[in-house]
Amino acid sequence: MTKGVKKDEVTFTFGKYKATATRDFKSFAENYKIWRRTCSGLRGRAIGVAKTKKSLLGLIVGMGKLGRIAGNSGPMSDRGWTYIDRELRKIFSLKGGRQIDKGQLDLLKNLDNLLEEYKKPNSPANPANISFEEPLNWDDETGEVLERRNVYGHYLTEDYVEYRNEFKGTKLTAVDKSWYSYQDDGSARPPMWQALFGEDKILGKESKGLQQVVKDAIESFANLGLSFRKDTPIPIQGRGSGAAALKIPEIKSMFTAFARDDEFTTPAGNFSTDKAERIIRNTPINLTTKQHQNVLRQIESDLKIPNEIEEVYIKMSRRQMKNMAVLAGWKPPVKEEPKEEEPKDTVRTSANVEPTDWRTIMKVKV
Repeated sequence: MTKGVKKDEVTFTFGKYKATATRDFKSFAENYKIWRRTCSGLRGRAIGVAKTKKSLLGLIVGMGKLGRIAGNSGPMSDRGWTYIDRELRKIFSLKGGRQIDKGQLDLLKNLDNLLEEYKKPNSPANPANISFEEPLNWDDETGEVLERRNVYGHYLTEDYVEYRNEFKGTKLTAVDKSWYSYQDDGSARPPMWQALFGEDKILGKESKGLQQVVKDAIESFANLGLSFRKDTPIPIQGRGSGAAALKIPEIKSMFTAFARDDEFTTPAGNFSTDKAERIIRNTPINLTTKQHQNVLRQIESDLKIPNEIEEVYIKMSRRQMKNMAVLAGWKPPVKEEPKEEEPKDTVRTSANVEPTDWRTIMKVKV
């Protein structure tokens, strides 16, 4: 860990399981804070919208419901940007961001997918393809517009500003030519497009666009090593799960120790599941390789997550404990057959007395 970097703990909820990880929260949230601050500070003439007091951030949040994209409603179709903004603020806040559930992780992934659809050159949701009309030719005396043409991305073009200032008495200023295009091919770069898709700048200010911020957050979460909590152990259950679990070295070592220790065999000759259960319940299992992590993912489908799984606790039925102990080498003790005692009044003859004199032995052999 870099000296001076303060780490905080974040808890993830995956269905019925909870896991913790440590991260540098300041670094994690920095890009989102910069994006939000940048978009909040851009308004009015800076974004070519003098008629509204809304900032660029306000315009994004005010876009309403997402609607259908590419003919598929998808998991976010009935969500609005107000909802997305609220959830993003939770995820990137120090307090709210310490408790992350699968729904929030899914929201980030779905938002990234949604923005990818928006970004397509032919997408009607692409801010670069918002259509306006501008006057192309007009009567110089009356101001009657004789010909119009479509423009995409932004309406404050040079022709529009010239016409409005001359005949409507306005004092408008044309925006940067890169903000608009006369082709509906997604090539315009208006402020809204930069706020959503910019790689490193928004209107000249140092800030990533929202999609890149979301992508960075997804990657940050995926790179965290998770330790699953003791109060949500992973069950070793189902056909073949015991044999599979024994492929994990720490589980195999634990059950091998059980099998070799007489303390785990009861006086009645059974495997002591009571003693084994106490140890299993309190022993964290370290997963050192992806192969071992994948074994656990095969046993429990809810663990099919991209993260490194560093540590888990496990549980199992008593029957499963015994089965795994047997697989690890435990065997019930062999019971000795009791010897039959001769009656006290039995008369022993030379025929049933083992000869011990060497001469007698020689005679027998002869």
